[in-house]
Amino acid sequence: MKNFKRIIAAVSAAALAATAMFSAVSVSAADMVEKELAYSGPSEKAFALENDGVSFRMNLLNEWSTGQETADIEKTGSFQEKIAVTFTVDGLGENSANIAEDGTETPYEAYISGMVGSNVYWGEGNSDNTVENEAVAIEGDGTYTAEFLLADPADTILCLILSTNINVYQYTETGKPADSGITFSIDKVTTMEEGSVTNPDVPDGTIGTAALVGAIGATQVWNTEKNPLTDGSKAAYVNGDAQYEVVWNVTDGGTDTVEFLAVQIPGLSSDKYADLAVTVDGVYVDGKEVEGYTTSADAINLAYTEGGPACTRIYLIDGWAGTGVADIAADTAITSSLKVVFTVSGTGIEGTSNVSNYDKGDITRDGKVNLYDAIEIAKYMMNMIKLDEEQLSLGDMNGDGKVNLYDAIAVCNIIMG
Repeated sequence: MKNFKRIIAAVSAAALAATAMFSAVSVSAADMVEKELAYSGPSEKAFALENDGVSFRMNLLNEWSTGQETADIEKTGSFQEKIAVTFTVDGLGENSANIAEDGTETPYEAYISGMVGSNVYWGEGNSDNTVENEAVAIEGDGTYTAEFLLADPADTILCLILSTNINVYQYTETGKPADSGITFSIDKVTTMEEGSVTNPDVPDGTIGTAALVGAIGATQVWNTEKNPLTDGSKAAYVNGDAQYEVVWNVTDGGTDTVEFLAVQIPGLSSDKYADLAVTVDGVYVDGKEVEGYTTSADAINLAYTEGGPACTRIYLIDGWAGTGVADIAADTAITSSLKVVFTVSGTGIEGTSNVSNYDKGDITRDGKVNLYDAIEIAKYMMNMIKLDEEQLSLGDMNGDGKVNLYDAIAVCNIIMG
């Protein structure tokens, strides 16, 4: 018996160390990631001349120049670090410089001018500039990228122009851009935004990472660095039309009342996928399906926004955000786990489901039977954690209705082959 206690104590210590280790590495620091901005142009007045009357420009957003009014990108949003414009120019051939009457050559260049929040740039040497942008050399026909650097984050674009020093009169005597044979095509407009993931190894093709957010007991989870998923919880890497599941593993004793719980899916919204639909297939509390669960009219918001890009949010209960959704009761007791199964459709992409029929012994429900499952049994035997009904069934290896040392041995036998 003493040896048994020592073994359990050792395994429990290893479990605590592993828990601490995984808590330290499970969430990556918020990184800046590229975000593409919708471009709807070119509109009729986009291709025009600079204020000097001789140089080509491409207006992306310009409400200040009479006769050049253009709104080919959205004015509002979240803009950080820079706005980059990738464009293709055609019709220059191999020409790469303005040539004066005395033969002096001035290399072609392009830069982004305008005003984004408090960030201002109107060309090199302008006294109103608050940022310094670098021009990109234009060496004939090709694709280039110019950047507008942001010293401060912004939520409004007041004016944004792809400016050049390319002289229209080198290509037409009329001085009209339309007569020059030159074309500028905007290929992509991007900015940067903070990206935070609970797993640094997000699979390729992921269009949205789903997770349960809200509060259970004293624990709040918002799938961020400050409030990450709890140990043993499960996110869903949504990569198209398929059924998915997300799990909140309760680690602090749980609660007998709830005020706010939702599934949030950043990256997935009807703004990106016009035919998007999301349905809830089942909600499970402590391993048991909530009988008679129905999704109310306001429970699923496919274009939820709050200071960031649109995403999908599935409310289970909302006592905070004003929807009034109460699809699970406020007095719902959750002591070990909460699971939501949902289906995504309308993305036009064939997805891969993460819904698992777990093998016996897979107490962590990560799709594998390994040492961590044996550690969970040890922690359960030491009353360090609770197991929900599904986990108890998965852990009962010999079918005697209990989870104990014999089941831990059976799990170890599987591990050792």
